[in-house]
Amino acid sequence: MKNILYKSRSYLLYCSILFISLEIIELVFKFNTFSGYLDFQMLRIAIFNLVFSMLVSLILCHIKWEISRVLLGIILLFMATYAIAQMEFSNFMGNYFSWVAVNDGAGRIKDYIVQFILFIPFSYYLVYIPVILYLILLLTKKIRIETTPFKWKNCLITFCVIILLHGTSLLTLNASSYNSDLWDLYGNTEFQELGLREFGVVRFCFRDFRMLFIPRQKISLSVEEPIDEIEEPDVSEEDPIDNTRYLDDTKWKQLMEAETDEDIKMVDEYLMSRPITDKNEMTGLFEGKNFIFVMVEAFDYMAIDEELTPTLYKMMTQGWFFSNYYTPKYSCTTGESEFISETSLIPSGNLCTPNTYSDNIFSESIFELFNRKGYTTSSYHNWNDEFYERKTIHKNMGSMKYMDLDDLDIPIIQGWQSDVDLIETAYPEFVQDEQPFFAYIITSSTHFPYDQSSTLGDRYLSEINRVYPNMPTNIKRYLSKAMELDASMARLLELLEEDGLLEDTYIWVFADHHPLKTSLSQIAENTRCVDIDRLEGQNIDRTPNFLYNPNLEATEYTMTASTFDLLPTIANLFGLNYDPRYYVGVDLFSNVPATVIFANGDWITDKGIYRVSEGEFQAFDESFKDSKYVENVITRVDNLFKVSNLIYRTDYFNVRDFEVVEKTSR
Repeated sequence: MKNILYKSRSYLLYCSILFISLEIIELVFKFNTFSGYLDFQMLRIAIFNLVFSMLVSLILCHIKWEISRVLLGIILLFMATYAIAQMEFSNFMGNYFSWVAVNDGAGRIKDYIVQFILFIPFSYYLVYIPVILYLILLLTKKIRIETTPFKWKNCLITFCVIILLHGTSLLTLNASSYNSDLWDLYGNTEFQELGLREFGVVRFCFRDFRMLFIPRQKISLSVEEPIDEIEEPDVSEEDPIDNTRYLDDTKWKQLMEAETDEDIKMVDEYLMSRPITDKNEMTGLFEGKNFIFVMVEAFDYMAIDEELTPTLYKMMTQGWFFSNYYTPKYSCTTGESEFISETSLIPSGNLCTPNTYSDNIFSESIFELFNRKGYTTSSYHNWNDEFYERKTIHKNMGSMKYMDLDDLDIPIIQGWQSDVDLIETAYPEFVQDEQPFFAYIITSSTHFPYDQSSTLGDRYLSEINRVYPNMPTNIKRYLSKAMELDASMARLLELLEEDGLLEDTYIWVFADHHPLKTSLSQIAENTRCVDIDRLEGQNIDRTPNFLYNPNLEATEYTMTASTFDLLPTIANLFGLNYDPRYYVGVDLFSNVPATVIFANGDWITDKGIYRVSEGEFQAFDESFKDSKYVENVITRVDNLFKVSNLIYRTDYFNVRDFEVVEKTSR
């Protein structure tokens, strides 16, 4: 039979080709990203794709074959490319992208576009199978469709079926393992990973795209019950000390009562309802001391080696080491880890928060807290504003001086710049006659790529080959870059000691994320300094976090912690005037346990780990059975996501430009 499909009805053929192709793309995407196939999510996704296929086919069958065949090919090519882009962006950068922030995402990979493409696993390319098959059918002329427009009655019937199926697909939102209302997720694509898992590539793509044009949804907060996990402090009967943190809300309440903006009033009410953590034995322990806050690019336990990076090893093992510390990755990894450490707020999920809201005022940032304490504050980085608008946002956060590659005399080398040069050029800027000082330093030496030659990636290879001859080349280059970081910390300690400032200066070192564009198995195999299975749970996001001063007693703290907890912990240690209700994180030495919050809504506490997509809580202690606890934490985490968004949208700390005055403690 010549051209068997020649006389086929165009609508059914279009619909079959499109639906089968989309299902293949969805299956390949699910195979490479999420486990399981024959689950309820795939049924929902199949209905979504059937509705889309029927609607598009209804249009195509009324268009001439010469045009419709091109349009069909474009649709298949677009969806396959979108799917592979999402998979590789997650593989390369550690998260998925949103149309709202696509410019930021593209900006971060544009200099590595060749590596981005070369790093794509072969299995990702399977999404192009439907495109290839469709092209083969066209080129071999095995398919040609004569336009056979439906009569209006047939069109009406088909359209009614589409409406019915669409309604059925929406009803499936009421049935999910996701322990929250899927309707919220369907209306707001902030949680990209969860949206892709629940709705599939096609439906998520278009739901996300519509966010570019529709007004922001109204945010409402859930009723939040207290979580009975606060430990009562021990108080000696002989020498009772009142550690209550007294805060005067009089002015705040007056402003709230006079407020006409419902969103701002909602933030007021929620923040004032939060518990005020007490002071503790660590409050003001470092009051009046100098402080250097170092965010290290791609800092991982692989970078810490007793022989090759002795300074980092010394700082971790001879200082305060937080061994159960996580670095959650958000939309724009480095910029938002930095942002979290400065504000202790949850970034907005579908955009790059520090860029989108760089013009906002953050009067309760870590810079402003030190400013109010009489410190000179400044911040430094050895690159420019190519990726993040730091010159603007650091100023709006209260940094008295921000300097980067454009301001510092740092030599340009192949690859990323030297952190040794950063320290040597920045040090004279923050160590001056005025004391005490707070300096925020953002390094870059350990930035990827590690699979190609660069000045720092090759600088120490001979020494590494002597110690680890069988180590993969890309890991050797990462370690070579880490040795440059180590040299920069050694130089910092040396300069402080020469000026007699080392004993009065505390240095806190933390990571923005684990090394990107590096296989997780390689990271697991080359983690030597700690006994952690990096492939278990969320351990890939466990990173080094330590505070160093030569007078500190070497201590390992094992409480659950994350980037969110840095600001309130530092504020308490340095005796800064702060209101703990403003922050997502907690003072790690308070009687309130921390909650690690991930971009997809997963969370970890000392009690266990909760995975949103599975709707399951895995307790670390099997004897722990408290469903009410889990429900309460879910509600609190959801509220913290929402209230953080409201703070950005309303420029809340600019509107509430006042200082909450702390009363004298008794």
